Amino acid sequence: MNIKSEFKKEKIKILIMVILLAGACFLTYYFHTIVGKGTVFNHLFYIPIILSSVWWKRKGLVVTLFLVAILIFSHFLLSTGEEDINDLLRAPMLILISIITIFLTEKIVKVKDMLSEKNEYLEKLINHANAPIIVWDKEGSIIRFNTAFEDLTKYQSSELIGKHFTTIFNGRTEEKVLRKIEQTLKDEYLKSVEITILDKHGNELILLWNPANVYSSDGKNIIATIAQGTDITDIKRAEDKLKNYQTMVESAHDAIFFKDLKSRYIICNSKTIEAFGLSREKVIGKNDYEIMPNKEEAKENVKNDQLVFKTGKPEEIIKHMTGADGKEYWFQAVKVPQFDDKGNTIGLVGIARDITDIKRAEAVVKKERNFSANVIATVPDSLVVVDKDLKIKSANRSFYEIFQMEPENVIGASITEILGDKDGELSTELLNLFGTEDILDGFELQYQSKELGKRILNLIVRTIIIAEEEEEEEELIVLQDITERKQAEETLQRFNEELEQKVTERTVELDKKIKESEQQRITTVNIANDLEETNVKLLSEITERKQAEEELKKHRDHLEELVKERTEELEEVHEQLIRKERLAVLGQLSGGVAHELRNPLGVISNSIYYLNMKLKDKDEKVKKHLALLKREIKRSDNMIIELLDFSKVKLLYITETNVNTLIKETIEEIKIPEQIDLEMDLDEKIPQLQLDPDKMQLVFQNIISNALQSMPEKGKLHIKTSSNDDFTEISFSDNGSGITEENLKKMFEPLVTTKVTGIGLGLAIVKNIIDYHKGKIDVKSEVGKGTTFTIKLRNYEKRGTSCGLRGTK
Repeated sequence: MNIKSEFKKEKIKILIMVILLAGACFLTYYFHTIVGKGTVFNHLFYIPIILSSVWWKRKGLVVTLFLVAILIFSHFLLSTGEEDINDLLRAPMLILISIITIFLTEKIVKVKDMLSEKNEYLEKLINHANAPIIVWDKEGSIIRFNTAFEDLTKYQSSELIGKHFTTIFNGRTEEKVLRKIEQTLKDEYLKSVEITILDKHGNELILLWNPANVYSSDGKNIIATIAQGTDITDIKRAEDKLKNYQTMVESAHDAIFFKDLKSRYIICNSKTIEAFGLSREKVIGKNDYEIMPNKEEAKENVKNDQLVFKTGKPEEIIKHMTGADGKEYWFQAVKVPQFDDKGNTIGLVGIARDITDIKRAEAVVKKERNFSANVIATVPDSLVVVDKDLKIKSANRSFYEIFQMEPENVIGASITEILGDKDGELSTELLNLFGTEDILDGFELQYQSKELGKRILNLIVRTIIIAEEEEEEEELIVLQDITERKQAEETLQRFNEELEQKVTERTVELDKKIKESEQQRITTVNIANDLEETNVKLLSEITERKQAEEELKKHRDHLEELVKERTEELEEVHEQLIRKERLAVLGQLSGGVAHELRNPLGVISNSIYYLNMKLKDKDEKVKKHLALLKREIKRSDNMIIELLDFSKVKLLYITETNVNTLIKETIEEIKIPEQIDLEMDLDEKIPQLQLDPDKMQLVFQNIISNALQSMPEKGKLHIKTSSNDDFTEISFSDNGSGITEENLKKMFEPLVTTKVTGIGLGLAIVKNIIDYHKGKIDVKSEVGKGTTFTIKLRNYEKRGTSCGLRGTK
């Protein structure tokens, strides 16, 4: 219909334009040919020019050009007279008038389209707004309302448009409502007006209206009032329903609140307000997105609310919340849906209990449990826990690695079946220990398997109570492999016996030689007294005596040298035995000591955290001492970590490694100070070595760190590698402060240090790693001149696995 109408209008426009153009052609012909005068007639051209510009805009310029062409053509061919030239000057004027008209027309159309779009946008905005909107004029007649209002009241536009707004008011509240509307029409500003209306079926609806007046273009006269409403019917009913419980809710120790279907807090007790850390005005009527600083937490909270509304079933949750003050809290909450008299869900009631202290306690317990598990996992000795039936309940990693067993073959098995107990002595000792506080120590057991061969184990056992009220007990068994120590003791005893035997034999020989020499001396003296004439024979006897004395001296020197050699061997074996015993004791105690130290350190750390939290206005001196305590705890924790590292099982993962590459990687990880001049003389022809790169890199880091600490101001560090047929040699030389002769002797002893910080395990760990690689380490130093560490490692030595101390990648 519209297309046909537009087409008809267009035909009329074209017809009018044809008539006007024909008239213009006739006038031109008449005045230029018949009259023959320069009468101004072309002012009539403005009519078709303006009409075409208005109707067709830029396309209308064709009409203008046509008229201009007719005018110019007639001037050149038909007209005469000097005044006709003036008419020709009007041609540009006609074109200019056309262009101006087109420009103005396009501007008007553009403004009109823009106003139309804005009007359409505002119409859609009002019509599709979620909140109900109604507009009435100054006489009170309803002139429009949106879709949300239709959905709310069930009225259609045709049923209310043109009727007075009192049609939808509740008779009981009409007078009150009219008074408020009159105030609005008097240009009084009302922030919100609570109005009760009736829907089409007579049901009461309570709305919170925000009215605003619409003024005429001069801004003085009110022409209409627009009001936007919020349906608070359910809220008001819920308020009435819960009003009787307000006193009980306020006196509760838990946070209690009521939320509507949009997750807004409608009623909250003091505990709820306190939990948010805000004023009541900033909580009531707001949802979690508007209250909670953490939007992810708010999202989870609202999501859980909607689940309660959807299922109609209570939900119990444990939720984390960040308060307005930035502190973190944990709450255990129960959300119960609430229904109206018709069974429709109108909101939920929530009860939340602060369990922050419980969560923190659980975290501390979990931390301690993880710490204990980590300590047990890193203890070098094998640990086994058995019940009263001597069945294995758990074992640490060292047990599985050393005994080369799988957990499925261990857990639930009898400890006597695994270790062996032919005479029943082991089971008797273990069973007798239950119910006592005694400790079984020094129980030696012969163990043999295909994987490990024959080993000697030392057992340390004590009872642990895991549930006092049920009197449930278990036993912790520590298995120490003392085979090497026993072998060292036997070797030492054998050397002592051999040494004693050789000393006895040499002493007998020496006594015999002395007696023979004395006898010869007496004989010689007698012959000299009796036979003075036999000087030649006497001289011969003297010569023999001297030879015997020289031979005796040689035997004595040889004996002393042999005794010295055996003594050095004995001292070396004795020193190795003492070192192994010391390291074994240190390894055994380090795990327990670390655990005993970390417990009080953990308590102190928690106390510092608590004091920092509670003492908000602490002075600078208190802050300084708390920071000092925290720093010292960190330093102590580092020492404990060093102890645990020293006590771990040295399991080598042997692989083919280039020492030069390993040194370069170590240098990259260690930050060399600018004042230290680093020189590296690395032999590129050294062979690949079979070693554990991670452990060896730890050796290089310790040595380089010690060198840097000996040169605090300025110095030079020289690293050199070289090799021969048997060994590859790595040396680290510095020109630092050097080491005294006394400290040089105990350089690799554990718990010996000359530094202010540290506990002296760095070089002990270095020595252990080199020993496990069957290498050698030597140190030479001169006070004030510097120190040189030299490491020797065998070339292409075949390595295997021994009691969990070595492995291969």
